[in-house]
Amino acid sequence: MCFSKGMSVYGLSALELWFWTGIVRGRIFLIQRGAYSAPAGLATMDFALEKRQKLFSYSLLIPLFVMVAGIQLFPIIYAFVLSFTDRELFSTSWNFTGLLNYRYLVESEEFWESLINNIVYAGSCVVFQITVGLSTSLLLIRKFKGNYYFRAIVTFPYLVPTIVAVLIFKWMFNDVFGIVNRALVSMGILDQAVGWFDPDRAMFSVVLVSVWRFFPFTILLFVPALEAIPGELYEAARVDGASPVQQFFHITLPEIREVLFVVIILRGIWMFNNFNVIWLLTGGGPAGATQHLPILSYLQAFQEFDIGLGSATSVAGLLVLLVPMLIYLRSTKK
Repeated sequence: MCFSKGMSVYGLSALELWFWTGIVRGRIFLIQRGAYSAPAGLATMDFALEKRQKLFSYSLLIPLFVMVAGIQLFPIIYAFVLSFTDRELFSTSWNFTGLLNYRYLVESEEFWESLINNIVYAGSCVVFQITVGLSTSLLLIRKFKGNYYFRAIVTFPYLVPTIVAVLIFKWMFNDVFGIVNRALVSMGILDQAVGWFDPDRAMFSVVLVSVWRFFPFTILLFVPALEAIPGELYEAARVDGASPVQQFFHITLPEIREVLFVVIILRGIWMFNNFNVIWLLTGGGPAGATQHLPILSYLQAFQEFDIGLGSATSVAGLLVLLVPMLIYLRSTKK
């Protein structure tokens, strides 16, 4: 490097300026590496600047916290408060009744039947959604012609609006002109048309519709997890003579167990709270055969006009869901 004679900045020659600049840059490098301690004044300034930056970052999250509190936390707290009152839908006044609503629920046969229906519905949906979703995912990760088109087709049910899917299935399952009855009768499987929404078959029908509607969600989680499994594990297993079934239980399932656990918890929570499919298909009937806690709470609050009792039913459902919710939150921390 060449420096002109007489060239200076603030009384320093170009050579001196280059020298001191190098010293400063070297110290900054050492400070960043932790091999050199900055002067006390400089460290204090850096700490204050970092603190201000953190405060500014947190302040940007305030609108989000306010929105979450207003949309999620306030309704939960308000419903919890109402569950201890005798508030009616069109009344502006109410009285504190303590645990009277909860005592009524404990003594109510309808509440326990709805809870059992809720568990049966959610459990069946989770089992069949995972079974269908995992089986389809194992097919989708294989390379074959038209794979991308098939992936688009299997995710189609998740894109269809719930009301559209329900109306299609109500027409297909109709006991007079439904295509399902006609096909089963023509194939000799049934002697005559049956009512798919009768009390003894209604739960099966709503589970079937729910599985078809929501199983693509499991595919969205299973496919990336399956594609992340190293191929060397399967090659080594085949060399050792392992069958496809043994490979599935000893390689595939252990490798995706964390994703599988998350899918079970999330689908269980969402199906336990699912309202649209059952309400649009059966309205909770016939004779309460498909009535679960969300529908029971809705009927109590908006048909019987007992907001306090409906809120107590909602809170009871929330308490049931606390166990899987806490398990899920604990697993995400790990």
